[in-house]
Amino acid sequence: MALLTALIGARLINSVIEALNRKEVKCYYWSDSTSVLAWISKDENWSVFVRNRVQEIRKLTSPLAWNHVVVELNPADLLSRGCTATQLMSLRWWEGSQWLTEPISSFGIMGIFCVKTLMKTR
Repeated sequence: MALLTALIGARLINSVIEALNRKEVKCYYWSDSTSVLAWISKDENWSVFVRNRVQEIRKLTSPLAWNHVVVELNPADLLSRGCTATQLMSLRWWEGSQWLTEPISSFGIMGIFCVKTLMKTR
């Protein structure tokens, strides 16, 4: 499921970039799934299902643009885990998590890592 979510996200962002004719926009992608990040960042002999989706993700995005976020800091979890209308109205969902406003250099301190760092620790 997480791999399909990553693919849908990559497709969505690519569609928005094309619709706005903004090819120069630098994008960052976030997942709380280390498995998905490993699939995207490594060339391995994955199953056909995984390989086909990873190939499309790589065609649409750069593997180096993918980052890990711990589950507790992932605002997307509000919907994927289920939430009440009151929880959905929280600023975290509409404005994003506070860590998104921090400098990229501080991400590792907060438990958020780029794929290169994550793969070095495996």
